[in-house]
This record gives sequence, C-alpha cells and structure tokens, in this order.
Amino acid sequence: MNDGVLVSREWLERANDILFGVKEVTDEPHGAQRSIFYDIRPAVLASEWALGTDGVYYATARFITPAGVPSTTAYKIYAPTATASPGGTVATTRFNIVWRGRWELLGAPSSDLPAEKLITKTVATGLVANVSDDGWLTISATGTTIHYYGESSQ
Repeated sequence: MNDGVLVSREWLERANDILFGVKEVTDEPHGAQRSIFYDIRPAVLASEWALGTDGVYYATARFITPAGVPSTTAYKIYAPTATASPGGTVATTRFNIVWRGRWELLGAPSSDLPAEKLITKTVATGLVANVSDDGWLTISATGTTIHYYGESSQ
C-alpha cells in the first residue's frame, strides 16, 4: 500500500527545475550550477600535479569552453586513483574531469600514455557493404587493425 505524501508547491517547483529545467553550461564551479547527475567536462591542465598530505594527487585545471579554448578560471582537481603523478604539460595536456562532490580526473591524459602500453591487433580487413534488392544491408569483413592502450599479454 502506498501512503499519500503532501509536499509544498515550492518543493515541487524546485524539483521541476532540477529535473526538467534548461541549464546553460557555464564556467562556474559546482556551487553555481547544480546537477542531479555526474557532470563530465573537458579541461586543460593549469598547474603541475602535487601530492597532498592525504596521499591524493591534486592540480588545477581550466574548463575548455564550447569555443575550444580554456576558461580564465582554474579549479582544483584530484586524481584519487593515481599511484603516481598523472603527469602532463601545463596549458597543453587535455583530459576529462567529473564532478563527484569535487572535480576528479577521469583516467590518464591520452597524450601522456607510454608507447610501450600501445597494443596493436588485427581483427578485420576487407570491409564490404552491399544493399540487396529488398533493402537489406550486408556488411562483411575479414580483418582490420586496431590500436589501444592496455597491459600487454606478451
């Protein structure tokens, strides 16, 4: 059985704004722009990484604006899963950050991954696409080469 619950109109309006309101992307920190989900933003490194007293690496970063340029304000970001400095070049290295109560780095910056971690595999070649008379699309392939970063099994 579901018991009825009364809520105030003010609460309903706030909930409606959070769930269905149109929000513009801004360069403001999370206090000014609330989200009910994780926000993931592209950023550029604004300072070198340092090891905090709690054992977590931190740095500052600037959001990358919709125009593709860094914003003027830098925010503190953390790398809670890093066992070594994530590295990178200030004002050059780009990566994604996520809001989880604070801005956190999502993985290592791709430009800084070591070459020895690059793995090449051939999985399909000779990709051929055909459309039959009755409208069916058929795609066939024999192999192609892909490159990805990971632990080598060799």
